[in-house]
Amino acid sequence: MLFCDFQYKLLKLNRGLRIDTERQATPYYKEFPVAGLYYGDKYLFGVPHQIVPEYTLAAINFTKLKDLGYFDKIEEINRTGLAIDDERILWRGYRAILNNLVRMGYINQRKAEKEFNIKLNPKIAQLPRNYINKEF
Repeated sequence: MLFCDFQYKLLKLNRGLRIDTERQATPYYKEFPVAGLYYGDKYLFGVPHQIVPEYTLAAINFTKLKDLGYFDKIEEINRTGLAIDDERILWRGYRAILNNLVRMGYINQRKAEKEFNIKLNPKIAQLPRNYINKEF
């Protein structure tokens, strides 16, 4: 989803939310710009600035994973998701963003599901589903 579409839909859910695109919230990588999401003056967390994927995008070091034997368990990873300490969130997906905001009480779950045409589950943490290889 384009950032402008995401921002428009998000502000329809709560006019008190704002996204500061002037500064990067977590500038780990220049190719993955992150803006700050605020409620009034209170910083909540970073959100993608150019496009907002449906699912969270994380960077992992594939060489390190191979050394740890993760690729021998690829069927298990595909079934359960990958949850390791050596990952860095690059862009939160809009599902994770909305679940966080519902959990924090800033938006209504039913209205968010209707606006974004998705089903949310704020009680369960969203694991990244998209990974790219990055050295860090």
